[in-house]
Amino acid sequence: MKKLFTVFVFLFCILNSLSAAKKSTDVTLVSKAFQGDFITVPFYYKNQNFDGNVSLYNSNNKVVATAKAFSVSGRKEKKIAVLGVSTFCKPGTYEIKASINVGKRTVLEKASNVEISAVEYISEEIPLDDRNTAIKTDSSKTREQQIEKLNKILFSANDNAPRFLKKFSSPVTSKRRTSFFGDRRVYKYTSGKSSTGAHYGEDFGVPTGTPIFSCGDGTVVMAESRISTGWTVVVEHSPGVYSLYYHMDSLGCSVGKKVKTGTQIGLSGATGLATGPHLHWEVRVNGEAVDPDFFLERGIGDIR
Repeated sequence: MKKLFTVFVFLFCILNSLSAAKKSTDVTLVSKAFQGDFITVPFYYKNQNFDGNVSLYNSNNKVVATAKAFSVSGRKEKKIAVLGVSTFCKPGTYEIKASINVGKRTVLEKASNVEISAVEYISEEIPLDDRNTAIKTDSSKTREQQIEKLNKILFSANDNAPRFLKKFSSPVTSKRRTSFFGDRRVYKYTSGKSSTGAHYGEDFGVPTGTPIFSCGDGTVVMAESRISTGWTVVVEHSPGVYSLYYHMDSLGCSVGKKVKTGTQIGLSGATGLATGPHLHWEVRVNGEAVDPDFFLERGIGDIR
């Protein structure tokens, strides 16, 4: 009888251990999102040394977004990954796939459908004067190098970056907006020609000299003048997550500066391609432009 009881206890411990291991190994996938949204994917695994990867596939099984998970200290989820959903993603059903890997061994694979809902974007025509036409059509090597430099930053996910998981705050106290994320634009040149594009941020119509604040904790990774965006600041908040501030009149920070939510980083202006004084505020996730308003509603640490 005693022997039988010992066997029972042994089997119970094994089953309990397997159950605990199962609970500690998981990936949480969302079922819905919007155009221009961001998707947070938490990874749970008992082993600290693991890799988490997630990708979003369209109906043609083409990858439209991908991200690698990064560690988050002090959280029950060991790592999280953040996907940016393009404003140009067609509404419909997509598939999100995630995996947990230890070395070359895959310990978990998970897939689920996610419904991407449409957002109604405004269409507008923007007539440009000679100065702005010259900026918009500038094909110089200098401008090309500036674009490459910025993209190199925005498409990188530095594992040594800060870990800011909370909601963002508005970069200005004013609520007056003159343009919105995702606006479909037609730029009319003085030459009679035109070009089309989308607006990747929010424009706040504020006078020159208005204080601009960092929308969250982070590190300044760019602070310089650029042909298109004028005096520009980029803040890194988490691996692959950046906020951008364009057309400023002057800067109040430099590369490497650690900032907190509400730290003043400069003053608004009308430098670069601008038809008047304003702040262009933008958020990027692994290079993808996403609607900053989603970051005002929830942080990347708020799992839906």
